[in-house]
This record gives sequence, C-alpha cells and structure tokens, in this order.
Amino acid sequence: MALEWTAAEGLTDAELEALRTLDWNTAEEIYHIRHRSVYRARLVDREVAIKEVRFLRFRQRVRLRYFCSSKAVFEFETASRLYKRKPITPKPLAFGHDQTLLGLKRDLQVYQWLPEANTLTDCVRAGERPWETLVPFLWDCASLGLVHGGHSSENLMHSEGRWWVIDLADASLRDGIDQPGFVRDVARIARKLIREEAADEDTVDAFVRAVTDEQGPITITAEEIRAAMATLLHDASRRKG
Repeated sequence: MALEWTAAEGLTDAELEALRTLDWNTAEEIYHIRHRSVYRARLVDREVAIKEVRFLRFRQRVRLRYFCSSKAVFEFETASRLYKRKPITPKPLAFGHDQTLLGLKRDLQVYQWLPEANTLTDCVRAGERPWETLVPFLWDCASLGLVHGGHSSENLMHSEGRWWVIDLADASLRDGIDQPGFVRDVARIARKLIREEAADEDTVDAFVRAVTDEQGPITITAEEIRAAMATLLHDASRRKG
C-alpha cells in the first residue's frame, strides 16, 4: 500500500493523475510545524493547496489505520458539506491516505488555492479595519449553521475581494444559527487579534461592537463576547498551569 487518492466533485481525471504523479520537489512548502505542512502545487492548470498531517507515533498510526478516522477526514468532510451549503471555504478537491500494513503515516487534503490571500491578522496589523465586509461574512457563516470551534484571526482569509474561512478540524454544522457557538467563535477571533499583537483593546472593542450592531437573525451582546473571551483566557491559563 502507498498513497491513495480519492477525488471530490470538480477534480478532473487529468488533475487526479497529476496529483498521483506529483513531484513533491516541485511543491512549495508554505507552512511547516512538526506534524503538519501546507504546500502550494499545480495540477495541470489549477493551483491547489495541499494540507499534510503526519502521524508520528506508532500506536497512533495503528489506531488510525484500523480502528478510527483522523481529524483530517472529519475536516475534509465538514469542508465538503459547508461548500455545498455555500462556497465560503476553498473548494475541496481530493483526499489522500498514505498508509501501510503497519499504520497510517499521513493524511492529505487538497483544496483550491486562494490567490494573494491575507489573514485577518495581516489585514488588521497593516492598519485595515475591514469590519464592513468581515462582520456580514461572520454572520453569514453562523446563519449557515457553522460553529468553527477553533476560530481565530488566522483562519479568516481575504482573497479575490472576499472573505473565506479555513481550518475546519474542530468545526460543526448545525441546522441553523447557534448563539453560544457564534459568541465563542467571535471571542476566539478577538482574542487571537490581541495575542498576535495585531490589535489593541480599542480596535477589538470596535470589532466587537460592529458584530453586535449588525442586524442578524439573533441578538448577541458585547458583554457575552467579553465574557467568552475571559473564559478562553482562564481555560488557557489552567492548561498552562
């Protein structure tokens, strides 16, 4: 056994063959930590992002090969479901398992590349205050039933004149808007802007007010968001302790 690819809707046979025969030396690694990388590659005439998750421990490899699925599988399935509801996340194109009889070595997700993308962190650090377009997008995500679960200013991307949401490993899709989930997602975004030193308290207050002033299908308050931010900070402190 080796790397096996499954194409999603929209990937052509030629692109799937290009993926199977990809020379990884031609792929540009744009993000790397110990167990995860993101690559930029070209399949025929399409640029794609390939998200690689590596499983480093033997027991983990065996467990994921024979007894359960990885979070990467869940993430790709969630992205596919969300994309069908509305294309607010990059188009999922293919999923790959790299496994042997001894276990699952890595999972790979392939998505449409977002050209000239900037994170919300980058935009705010550069002096932009994109609340006019960002806030309606966040409400739209919530109205589609998305609870991101791991939101931050790093997984909101601006590309081609619009916003996108990425990194859905902790996400869930509900039948409608989930008020507590939306509050926590907004709180995570605000807190990340502070942690990354992209925004001061006044800027975050302006962002929170923009969210609560928007005419959405439900009402949320700045006090609820601030309380959720405090809870996140408390939980993070406990984990460090």
